[in-house]
Parts: sequence; C-alpha cells; structure tokens
Amino acid sequence: GDVRHLESRMEDGAARADVRMDAMSSRMEDGFARADVRMDAMSSRMEDGFTRMDVRMDALNTRMDALMAAIMSTRTYPDLLVTRLDRLEREIQELRKA
Repeated sequence: GDVRHLESRMEDGAARADVRMDAMSSRMEDGFARADVRMDAMSSRMEDGFTRMDVRMDALNTRMDALMAAIMSTRTYPDLLVTRLDRLEREIQELRKA
C-alpha cells in the first residue's frame, strides 16, 4: 500500500510539474515573441534615423563643398573678388540713395 501510494503521489507531482513547465514555456515563448516585435520596431527606427543622418550629412557635405569652392575661388581670383565687392558696394550705395 505505501509504495503504491507513494507512486501515485509522485505521478501527480510529475503531472503538475509538466503543466507548470508547459505554462512557463508558453509564457517564455510569448515573451520572446514580444521581444522580437520590439527589436524589429527599434531596428526600423534606427534605420530611419540613420537614413535621416545620411541625408543631413550629404546636405552638409554639399554646403562644405560650396564653401570650399568659394574659398578657393577667392584665393585663385582675388582681383575678381575685389571687383565684385566694389560693384556690390556701389549697388548698395545706389539703393540707399533711391
């Protein structure tokens, strides 16, 4: 009797442990699925951010190129720059008179 009773109790305990393990496994799978969704969303936001940064960097590079070209042209053609500035100054004076 005692052995059979002990076996019955062990079987009940094992069955309950199986149910608990299945529930825990299910919760873990749900957690991993939610984590995957969150990681995908974060990855997407990061990609969008990198794309925006690339656009901004390209715009900055374009402006820097234009600035460098202006600097180089003033070094290469200083007389042209002086002439241009003189002309702009005269135009400003004309506008002030009007």
